[in-house]
Amino acid sequence: MKKRVLSIMLAFTVVIGLSACGEKAAEPVTEPAEATEEVVESTTEESGATVKEENSTEESLAETEAEETENSSYAKLYLDEIEELYTAGEADLFLLINVDGDEVPELAALNSEGPSEENLFLYTVYDGDITLLESVSAGFDGHGIEFAEGKNVIKLGSSMGGYNTYEYKKISNGKLEEVITFLEVGIDDTEEYHINDEEVSSEEFYKQEWDFISEYNPFIDLSCNPLNECTYSFDGNYLDKQSKETMTYKTYEEIKEELEKV
Repeated sequence: MKKRVLSIMLAFTVVIGLSACGEKAAEPVTEPAEATEEVVESTTEESGATVKEENSTEESLAETEAEETENSSYAKLYLDEIEELYTAGEADLFLLINVDGDEVPELAALNSEGPSEENLFLYTVYDGDITLLESVSAGFDGHGIEFAEGKNVIKLGSSMGGYNTYEYKKISNGKLEEVITFLEVGIDDTEEYHINDEEVSSEEFYKQEWDFISEYNPFIDLSCNPLNECTYSFDGNYLDKQSKETMTYKTYEEIKEELEKV
């Protein structure tokens, strides 16, 4: 009987020991390494995006300030020039035009009293300085200035002693640069046609001039007020020009007020 009781007690002790061994202390929960890395990467990306946005904003502000400085610079230069022209009686009509398509307009100035030694002036501003691109006696011996708006092409025409010259130029670094020149000579019974000093046939002469002009049609004639919009066409033999009135020049007071608002 004692052995049986002892056996039961021994068995009970073993059960309790096994039960105690089965209970383990709770281990701390650790987040996976990947999740931690994702948080770090996300924070880094957000920080980088913020820096990029700040840099973009700073660049935009810098560009705006540069543009405002450039605008105020050309306005001041043009104001000084129109005052000088007006005071000297060289020009009394003015207009801001877009020749080359950049942010700085060109300035056309005209003397309304008509042809003189120089009565039509064309200016631009480059690298902080004002430049006289061209000046002609508009209406005298066929002299005139036309331009293709925003396409950076200027046509200079003249007719003297049987020589009809049409020079096409562009603005480059504040100066006019020659693109192509057409010269038509008609003296007595002699007719000659030249393109950039090379003699060609009349057919080739007009065809090449049309091929060039057709890319820039229409042109605007600065030689009169109101200005004329000139549209060229080609019938297979000769060039034809149709004109219609377009924009008008402004008085000294009007252009001064416009420039002071820039």
